[in-house]
Amino acid sequence: MKSGFYLTIINKLMEGYMKEIKKYTDVIRYGKANTQGVIQEGDIISITEKIDGANASFTYDIDNPLGVSCYSRKLPLTEDNTLRGFYGWIKDNIIPIKDKLNPNYRYIGEWLVSHKIQYKEESYYQFYMFSIWDEETEEYLSDDIVISEADRLGLNTVEYFYRGEFVSYEHMSSFIGKSNITKDPNMGEGIVVKNVNYKDRYGKQCFVKLVSERFAEVQKQRLPKNPNVNNKEISLIKSILTKPRVDKLMNKLVDEGLLTKEEFCVESMGKLLKLLGSRVIEDMLKEESDVLNDIEDKILKKQCGKILPLTIKEVIKDYN
Repeated sequence: MKSGFYLTIINKLMEGYMKEIKKYTDVIRYGKANTQGVIQEGDIISITEKIDGANASFTYDIDNPLGVSCYSRKLPLTEDNTLRGFYGWIKDNIIPIKDKLNPNYRYIGEWLVSHKIQYKEESYYQFYMFSIWDEETEEYLSDDIVISEADRLGLNTVEYFYRGEFVSYEHMSSFIGKSNITKDPNMGEGIVVKNVNYKDRYGKQCFVKLVSERFAEVQKQRLPKNPNVNNKEISLIKSILTKPRVDKLMNKLVDEGLLTKEEFCVESMGKLLKLLGSRVIEDMLKEESDVLNDIEDKILKKQCGKILPLTIKEVIKDYN
């Protein structure tokens, strides 16, 4: 038998050794109804850069032959599924220091690979930590711990623009777009604001994001002129099924190894529609359920089916 067969078997065995995936919490667009109360006067917050890469994590794992398990947002990583090189980075940089890892911690960050935003070449294929999940207390730890652990282990963090008492919405907004690692200065995607002490009524921590206007996934649309359709509903769907949202999901498919950048073309439209159809609707409902609740599923799916191909074509133009 060929060596590739044995490698596949080994990878399958290693997946069985890995700890269960802890999917990183959804970072919610600030201003949505469920973000009320997340940030209030007197709260201690952090404001960090929102990097446009791939969500990744790793953890000490005594049951894994490597001593460490690593993950994309949804999948355990192996030799066959590397998250565009993150698995190799783990082998080179984390496994040699695995004994220094806190066994209760899951180290979470952004693996910077090319998506929409252009960064400096030297910034790519680096891991930027932004959170630590404590398996024992089942909560995300303070930024003080994130920073001290990064220093102790020699890891990068996302850039911290501010840590301290909440000042104002205007103060938070002043950091949107700032970046020292983008190819052109201060062309970042946005910011993430964390108040680790806040918990919602279900006891869950909640973090929020504010993004640059040009990367916003919800955009105002002109009303269509056809009087025979529900203008308000179609306009609402168009305002959510936007070019930035589709671009984001296409790049996530690349991260997951289901698509290549070379397939960002009209010739691959069939494959793109097949992969994106349900994901787009799922993402819209996850992010904007409070807005879409009054639209019937049948109407939502039908209009998404009409809008999505046109939106994909708009995304493709930027890559060709």
